[in-house]
Amino acid sequence: MQVTQVRWIRTQPGEELSFFSVSLDGRVTQWHLHSAGLVHRDVLDFASCRQPTKLHSSSDKVVLEGAATCIDFRPDHENIMLLGTDTGAVFQCSVASTTHTLFRYPAHTSPVRQVSWNSHHHGIFVTCSLDWMVKVWQHDSPLIQLDLGGAVAGVTWTPHSSSVFVAVTDEGRVHVYDLHVRKCHPLCVQGVVQKKRGVVTCIAFSPFHPVILVGGDRQPKDAKGCDAQQLKEIEMCKMERIIATTRG
Repeated sequence: MQVTQVRWIRTQPGEELSFFSVSLDGRVTQWHLHSAGLVHRDVLDFASCRQPTKLHSSSDKVVLEGAATCIDFRPDHENIMLLGTDTGAVFQCSVASTTHTLFRYPAHTSPVRQVSWNSHHHGIFVTCSLDWMVKVWQHDSPLIQLDLGGAVAGVTWTPHSSSVFVAVTDEGRVHVYDLHVRKCHPLCVQGVVQKKRGVVTCIAFSPFHPVILVGGDRQPKDAKGCDAQQLKEIEMCKMERIIATTRG
């Protein structure tokens, strides 16, 4: 089944490296990197959690729905995770006790593509969806709602500022927002993919440098099945063609 996202979690020195994955079969899985290979355990299975579960500190009950499409962890409490789903809902759950769903957010009208917790203000997170919307949340209600004019593939906060996030649409337009400067309009919009050359699928910030990584669904056609020497020759030919056409 298709894995839609993986997310590393912090570990202490000497502990095994660990990450989580979510997949369209409904499983949320934790993986540990052993010397002998990967060992996993399913933390949550949406398919087996169709019975109502009790909301934290409430008599109300909620039903887990759909399948998880994205995941993120609260920076100051990594036992708390946000799960976006293909129904548009977002759930806040506990890794330690997934039988108790803490909150359900009726976030979007289409599948949620990414959720991202603010690393500076832990009561704030952002979501994006195929419904063209990016929403900044505080507690249980949206603080800011932005229409990007197309399906949104990913959104993430920069680790260097509490007010800056970037979002990218399927068409490859990167929108940079600084909510401290202006709330409803991006500082800049930059295209990173040529039209009809693929679909953008994800975006991430480097934790160490002001660098954005944008991922897509296609490998360059010329590079498929090539070894390192062939790739080098392809790139050399591309530049030679540019030189030839430029110099006439």
